[in-house]
Amino acid sequence: MGLMKLLPPKLRTRIRDIVFGRTRIAVIDRAEFGVAQVRPIFIIGCFRSGTTLLRYLMDSHSQLCCPPETKFLRHLDGLRQDPESLRALATMGFDQDYLRTRLRGLSDDFFLAYMAAKGKSRWADKTPEYVYHLEFIDWLYQGEVDYVLIHRNGLDVTHSMFNTRIIPLEGNKTLDTTFDYWFDNAAIMQDWQQNHPENCLTIRYEDLCLRTKPILASIFDFLSLPHEDVTSVWHQKEHDMGFEDNKARRQEKIRLSHGNFSAWLPEDIERLKERARDTHQQLGYDPQTLMPLTQGNP
Repeated sequence: MGLMKLLPPKLRTRIRDIVFGRTRIAVIDRAEFGVAQVRPIFIIGCFRSGTTLLRYLMDSHSQLCCPPETKFLRHLDGLRQDPESLRALATMGFDQDYLRTRLRGLSDDFFLAYMAAKGKSRWADKTPEYVYHLEFIDWLYQGEVDYVLIHRNGLDVTHSMFNTRIIPLEGNKTLDTTFDYWFDNAAIMQDWQQNHPENCLTIRYEDLCLRTKPILASIFDFLSLPHEDVTSVWHQKEHDMGFEDNKARRQEKIRLSHGNFSAWLPEDIERLKERARDTHQQLGYDPQTLMPLTQGNP
């Protein structure tokens, strides 16, 4: 470990990837693992909002696994939203309840097999695009879902997304279209929390970095999981690697990243701060410093 710290971060990450490899699970057939249905957990947050850090921390719990971004549920949602497909299935005698049962079974085949291979008893998904598929997820699991919503101040999210390849934004990417993407995500998440308060826990990235242990305790309480101190081991775990940022894999300590947007032109900073003012206030941020006004959850 001492020698590793002397190496450049990118090389250190490459060596860790070679040592740990990519996914190491042994795929288990559904007929073999026989796990009963469990209550799903979905981490919901915009790209670059701390979702990967939260995923690593939750994946380090002895009872909880959180795979790399799964993405496939958006395609199942596409089937449910396609009128011609629904009409065609109806002509065959298959109604919405039958469709839900079969799609739920397909989803469980992946998540429960992964959970069984990891030797865990709960699973959580972290796929940022799923913010646009919350209605489908709730329909699929008939409202029996736990949602952990994570927010980060909009200007830091915008700065990070603008300087990272985010597929939904590529092709027409400006500072404003990037900001609009965060703004839309934040509005959807606020609305979802307000309409499903019993199923949602909302946290802020800044609190997760600065008050990691109490924030994780609130998450484990919400999920009815025993408290475990994962803060000293999360970076040592062999988390399966997917679409996450390389920088997240290089972390060995939890450090707050804040204020990177200060590199923008002053007029852009003030313009976007003003556009985000009401949203930031509703989420519990100081509209000027863009740090949480109070400790704890929004």
